[in-house]
Amino acid sequence: MNKKGFAKTLEAGIAVILVLVFIYYVLPKQSPEQTALDIPENVKTAQSFILQEISTQEALRNCALYAVTEGKCEDIPCQNIVPLINKHTPGGYSSACEICATANTCATNLNLPTDVSLYADSVFLSDRAASKVVRVYFWKQQ
Repeated sequence: MNKKGFAKTLEAGIAVILVLVFIYYVLPKQSPEQTALDIPENVKTAQSFILQEISTQEALRNCALYAVTEGKCEDIPCQNIVPLINKHTPGGYSSACEICATANTCATNLNLPTDVSLYADSVFLSDRAASKVVRVYFWKQQ
């Protein structure tokens, strides 16, 4: 038996095991806090659908894009946006919406909760004459 070859093979095997152990401990693990921050799939789907409808349906898009005022969706004379959001809000969740001319929030009367996870998504609408941001919020009802 070749003792040098056996020693080299054993050394290589130990090196591979050490590298695998090192990788296992160095790679980040998903923590419980991280899973708590994940957006529920039904919320993600609903927000995506609502914002896609607003950006692709011409009547909804024009209503949001050319709204004279900005702020809470209920305060803007767009009859179809609020019913669309209410219809597609997942069960057990509440919703709010705002239409703003800037990326910052512009509605002071949204009454968003501060003690639960708040899920927000937005779409930027633009054409040659105007640009608006439509933001939809969901949170779990208490």
